[in-house]
Amino acid sequence: MKTFKTTFIAVFLISANLFGQTFNSGFDSKEMENLKKGPLYIVQTGDKIFDDSLKASVEKYWKISPTKTLTKNEYVKYLGDENNCFIAPLNGRTTDVSSPISNKEIDGIYIFYGSARKKSSQLPMAYCPFYFYERAFTGRFLDFTVKYLNDLTNFVIDNKIEEWRYAHATNDRIHLFEKGFPKDPSALKTKTLLVSEICTRPLKKEVLAKYKYSYKVASLTEIVSLINSEPEKYCVISDNTALFTGHILIFDGGSKSAIYADRKAANMSVKEKQIINLNAAIGKK
Repeated sequence: MKTFKTTFIAVFLISANLFGQTFNSGFDSKEMENLKKGPLYIVQTGDKIFDDSLKASVEKYWKISPTKTLTKNEYVKYLGDENNCFIAPLNGRTTDVSSPISNKEIDGIYIFYGSARKKSSQLPMAYCPFYFYERAFTGRFLDFTVKYLNDLTNFVIDNKIEEWRYAHATNDRIHLFEKGFPKDPSALKTKTLLVSEICTRPLKKEVLAKYKYSYKVASLTEIVSLINSEPEKYCVISDNTALFTGHILIFDGGSKSAIYADRKAANMSVKEKQIINLNAAIGKK
């Protein structure tokens, strides 16, 4: 399969690792027009459980354009057309699609477009990581990832954000996302924040104790059960984001939307000040 442009890899990986998700195509780009027109092709990996979960999440939470599912063989045929847009799990370096349950190099869900040049490559349009650490649970949390990609795309369109290489600087572009998306944690006033047991590694219990509202530390098995049974009662923090960056990213269990993001560098651990800032943000609404 094709590899992504090496001139882009360094900037893209820094952005993905530090900020957890990125969108590279501009609001007025040809790629964006094709994405809005659709269909967005959902590429199957061959892992039925994962494939069914991704298909269900995209069909429910992707609102930008119509969708269509492709087998791996169909994907190879469609990949040669630069007007086609795809959503699939990749490792960020190739367009090889495989299940993240069996392939540990798969690091997230990508939206990308085809290339007419068989030995060349294309810039991935958008990326979101898997927000929860244990691979066995990857398919259980795809709703959050797909909803984030949908909302991120809308944010780029609504705010007329340019393609990354036309922005004045990477930091300027990041600031645009920091300023407006996501921004409303008010649901945490009445909902219980679910924190996985793994998340207590970067988010120490004495730091978490500074959180003023309701929270519950639980296994991912219990978290899945609670969100599935009574989603309107819970929010959940991304343990993968906290574990590898020290950032805070919180999702609403009902809407599956990201409702709070604190992406300040924290040396791989969540600090007391970040929890204090979260309390203040909730109290403002």
